[in-house]
Amino acid sequence: MARGQVMLEVEGRGVRELVDLNDFRHDRDAASSVLARLGVPRRAWRGALVCRGGHALPSLREVCPGDVVTVRLGGLRGGGGDGGSTGAEDRRAWLEMFLEKKPDKVDPSEMKRAKWTRCQISGERLAPPCVADCLGNLYNKEAVVRRMLSKTMPDQCGHIRKMKDLVPLVLEPTKRDAPTATLQNKNNNNSSDDAADFQCPVTGLEMNGRFRFYCVRANGRVVSHRAVKEARECVEELCGAGSLSGPDALLPLNGTEEEVAALRERAEARAAKRKKRKKGDGSGPGAAEKPTAAGTAKKKFRATDVMPEGADERVYASIFTSGNKGSSAKETFLCRSTSARGGALT
Repeated sequence: MARGQVMLEVEGRGVRELVDLNDFRHDRDAASSVLARLGVPRRAWRGALVCRGGHALPSLREVCPGDVVTVRLGGLRGGGGDGGSTGAEDRRAWLEMFLEKKPDKVDPSEMKRAKWTRCQISGERLAPPCVADCLGNLYNKEAVVRRMLSKTMPDQCGHIRKMKDLVPLVLEPTKRDAPTATLQNKNNNNSSDDAADFQCPVTGLEMNGRFRFYCVRANGRVVSHRAVKEARECVEELCGAGSLSGPDALLPLNGTEEEVAALRERAEARAAKRKKRKKGDGSGPGAAEKPTAAGTAKKKFRATDVMPEGADERVYASIFTSGNKGSSAKETFLCRSTSARGGALT
């Protein structure tokens, strides 16, 4: 290496060339020609870094004669023009942003439709026989019985303890070609997911979550709110006279939050009333002992109470007793056996 020269190389290319330091410092054309001879593209000249000993030099004035200068083409590394400046942790965070699974949003209309077409325990399609609980939820009877036998009733169904807590439902199957079906119902029937299996026997409205329905407690018949409001006589003719009279005559199915809260309060009140009535009947373990302590126990049975007419009470009682309690003699077992033995000897 001559005096006043430096060794210039391009990183990653294995190409070296001796250049004059003064020309490389002050003459841009000379520097450009050197980079061109080394095969450096013109678009990478602006982003090139001059390094010495692995450290970038802030200016060419830092280059000394006899140095080995490396041109680092940062603009071409990585293929993205960033020179590999993005840290690994940043790239990982960028990927995690796309890989993170966000919870799926459930369509409220789908949830509402599922309440009217699916069993609330098994999730299966509603199929007769169906039942409803005191809160208006719909179930398949077979699924409820299976959970009761296996004692695996869900927490949200803890109020169901026996079959008497359920109301059997009488459902009207949907008639696909019924002339009374509305245009909206006909459009829903074209889709297997939206189609309902049951309808109101009076108005023909389908149980698909778009209309309110009631259960007539008298016979379990399921009718729509519109039928009760507009065709009350037809509903009474179908379910029986007086079936709609009374505050608890109708059970709202899949009601609103206010209706469910009211039904829950009524159910709790009925349970408390039954518990109080059962406690007042004296069926508890301490109820039978109370009259005995008060001296009102039933009189014991005596044989003389059914003594034949004309019989002597003392003689009749001796048949059932071993001795005469009124006798003043203190007779023992040994005395009786001895006297009997002596009587036999005489």
